[in-house]
Amino acid sequence: MFKQLIGIAFASVVLFSCSSDIEEQDSQNCSSQESLNDTPVIDYEDLFSPSSPSSVSRTRAANDVIVDDEMIIVYGCDRSEVKKNAKIALDSASASKFGLPQGVYVVEYVLCYKNVYKAGYDIWSEKSENCGYKPSSDFVLGNSNIAMTKERGYEEPASNAKELKTFLLHVVSDLSGRRLDKYDPCTPNNIEWIYSISAQ
Repeated sequence: MFKQLIGIAFASVVLFSCSSDIEEQDSQNCSSQESLNDTPVIDYEDLFSPSSPSSVSRTRAANDVIVDDEMIIVYGCDRSEVKKNAKIALDSASASKFGLPQGVYVVEYVLCYKNVYKAGYDIWSEKSENCGYKPSSDFVLGNSNIAMTKERGYEEPASNAKELKTFLLHVVSDLSGRRLDKYDPCTPNNIEWIYSISAQ
């Protein structure tokens, strides 16, 4: 009888702690949803900075010694981070990119990174038209951390670059909370990075 009482008490404690965990997760989801409720809706087109033709690419100068290059093509990303969550209004054209009807959705700005470091080599940018959206130095929506252009590509590598960076937009859900998991312009696994390396 005593063992049965201990068993019942133990089961009650386990059930109580599980329900507390569930309530805690629900309250976290509710609080993040509530914080989004207070944010204004942004039009899809307003997410992008204008492409600047004057942006300086890291290219070789005329007096540089010409060395053999090796072109590299790799896919996917090594790590990513969500830079911002927002409510985005998709018109019919932008919604069709996601395969969704026109409406307002919860969208993450995802910055994806690819490790390109190779000791003793320089990294040179190449056109990478199946990459994500190219980061920009312009302040879009007042925040340089989420600035991107509609141009496909990656941030120009600095000398001795170790990583390349590109943006994806991730539609997480509609406003009712229904999960969607759609990406623009491609999924993280389908990012194509094209760059060249040459011995220093």
